[in-house]
Amino acid sequence: MPVTVNAETNLSETLGLYADTLTEYIKVSEEINAWKIGETSEYKFALAYIDGDDVPDLLVSTYSDRGWGKLYYYFASDSELKSGYTEIRLFDNIIKFVPNENIIYYAANSLGKSKETFYQWTGDSIEPTSEYVWVYGFVTPKNDFFINNEQVDEDYYNAQLNSIKNSYIWVSYSTDYAFEITAENISDMTVNPQNYIIG
Repeated sequence: MPVTVNAETNLSETLGLYADTLTEYIKVSEEINAWKIGETSEYKFALAYIDGDDVPDLLVSTYSDRGWGKLYYYFASDSELKSGYTEIRLFDNIIKFVPNENIIYYAANSLGKSKETFYQWTGDSIEPTSEYVWVYGFVTPKNDFFINNEQVDEDYYNAQLNSIKNSYIWVSYSTDYAFEITAENISDMTVNPQNYIIG
């Protein structure tokens, strides 16, 4: 997928760039599903006001029916359309954001470990700002807690994590109410973007 292309940050031109990007996803999806045997990929999208300006940002999720995929973020900044992505797993992941606050939250569980990460959108990229990890063990039970790779006790861990979570009103991104990437939806999005906004 394209990472950086020339763009103006006004609404109509940005939506046009989003449309071009989504059209590329259709081509990629068709190519991937054509050669994969016993596995299909699902591509969906939504618009959301994440970075605090008047132009909605684009979220695109890619999933295979085996559960793995990525969530891409596209946003206009300094006359460019920029992107970042997070690896995601369909079965147990939670992705949330705070409208207009440049904050994204991502949680996942795997192999005896729960990880919750907070990201900050900047003018150029999406950077992790804090990471909370609870290691509860896969084969051998454990109960270890880490904040930004530093081990802490359980009470402190929960207090810090809950403080961040309770400081904002979060909106969830889910494929259950995201939109199929089709030519019809792409065309309609450029005219009626409000119909594709979550949050």
